[in-house]
Amino acid sequence: MPFDAGSIKAKLVVDKTQWDKSTKQIRASQKRMTDQTKKTSSAMKGMWKQIAVGVGVTNLITMGIRTMTRQMSDTIKVGRSFEREWANVTTMLSISRTETDKLKHELRMLSPTLGDTTELAKGMYQVLSASIEPAKAIRFLGEAAKSAKAGVTDTKIAVDALTTVINAYGMEAEAVSDISNDMFAIVKRGKLTYGELAVSLGTVVPVASTVGVKFKDVGAALAALTRQGIPASKATMQLRQVFMAILKPSAEAEEITEKLGIGMGKNALEAQGLAGWLTELKEKTKGNADIMTKIVPNVRALTAVMALAG
Repeated sequence: MPFDAGSIKAKLVVDKTQWDKSTKQIRASQKRMTDQTKKTSSAMKGMWKQIAVGVGVTNLITMGIRTMTRQMSDTIKVGRSFEREWANVTTMLSISRTETDKLKHELRMLSPTLGDTTELAKGMYQVLSASIEPAKAIRFLGEAAKSAKAGVTDTKIAVDALTTVINAYGMEAEAVSDISNDMFAIVKRGKLTYGELAVSLGTVVPVASTVGVKFKDVGAALAALTRQGIPASKATMQLRQVFMAILKPSAEAEEITEKLGIGMGKNALEAQGLAGWLTELKEKTKGNADIMTKIVPNVRALTAVMALAG
């Protein structure tokens, strides 16, 4: 059979054309698959993002609900604490229900700037128990709360200190501002905190008022003693003993002071004041420690006398 080159060539051309067509179809199919894969991947990413956002929102909502629940719980607890303290306050009142409700409302109005209502109610109880009239109680409490805030202590402690001074000296409740200013002057000039002073005053003030020493003089002495490193609690005790030594001197002290012309007792302190008496003591004893010791034999009192007399 003769060799037909033309037929073979035609066959090759036809086969190549079919090959190219098949190749293009395969490539198009691959591209569609790639595009579909990208779309699917993008959709999956979007779905996970939505899920993440959803979870985040859910967590935020949950946290918000928990915060609101805690706040509501705290508010309820605070309200209950206040009502318990206010119930104690009412035991000190002998006024009408209307006046009592008015007092309660006025106390609540102090709260935003001067402390929480529960603390103020505790302070109000202290104010009334110190025989401050209900009509003057809110103003007194307000001044005490301001002092506590400035002195970084609680209202109850401030009220206790202020009422101790006012009652010891027989002052009117309106003097609370002046006493508060005097206390801050002591803190400023001395080396002690308002809280330390407040809790220590009860040791010395009743005796000081009895012997006729003014509160300002007591404050000046306490400032001087604490500046020398003596703690407020010890300083008030030492000062108390000084007053007792002058008010009730021993037989030996009376004999010596009479010879030297040093006044003793309440009249001497009222006439000269503490500073004047100390100056006289130093001058007439010529600073002799042995003589001073016989006049003021109590060790605590002598320590204060030596420190104050220089």
